[in-house]
Amino acid sequence: MNLYLELAVFAVVSFAVPAGILLFSFLIRPKSPKNDVLTENYESAEEPIGSEHTTMKEYFYYFLVFLSFEFISIIMLLWSVNVDKIGKIGNAFIVALPVIWLFLVWLLIGIARHR
Repeated sequence: MNLYLELAVFAVVSFAVPAGILLFSFLIRPKSPKNDVLTENYESAEEPIGSEHTTMKEYFYYFLVFLSFEFISIIMLLWSVNVDKIGKIGNAFIVALPVIWLFLVWLLIGIARHR
């Protein structure tokens, strides 16, 4: 029972600290002006032409690949600790999981590029 109490305290603190930081920064930040002239974009005193360049489109595929390898490494770490308790079918699934996951990421990247 004591372990669950420690886990609950850790969960509450891990959510409360970032929420407190965000609330504090929201309270002390300068308020944005309501004037359209002050909030409009300009580049060297010129009106912007075309759409803005976002790095999300450029680095989204690297993020997907990183996320896939991160997920695979977590699953492999958990599997390596419990390899004798899972059984033959579970071990076969865990060994096949990275191949399945990388195929799904490759498929997702292909779909996203053809949009």
